[in-house]
Amino acid sequence: MGDEIVVKVEALRDASKALAEEGGPITFLQNAKARLDDAPIGTMAFSVFGISVAQAHDHAVQAHDDNLKGGIDRLREAADKLKTSADNWAKSDQPWVVK
Repeated sequence: MGDEIVVKVEALRDASKALAEEGGPITFLQNAKARLDDAPIGTMAFSVFGISVAQAHDHAVQAHDDNLKGGIDRLREAADKLKTSADNWAKSDQPWVVK
């Protein structure tokens, strides 16, 4: 069992901060979502003849919007869990943990 596990608590905290910081991946997805909010065109945008095209477009926009919301939520969750993990490792008193 003599293997030492090196845990870099600050690296975990830095990764958490990097995900959540302004200009980071969460901000990127939020900006993309904000742009996508202007993308729906409405059913009658191409007259009666283009109803199916407009509906398909708006459906695709909604699917992308849902994906972006999910991505933002998952990145926030990942940042929170990285911080929690760092806090837990910092408190660890296991003899095989090298900090």
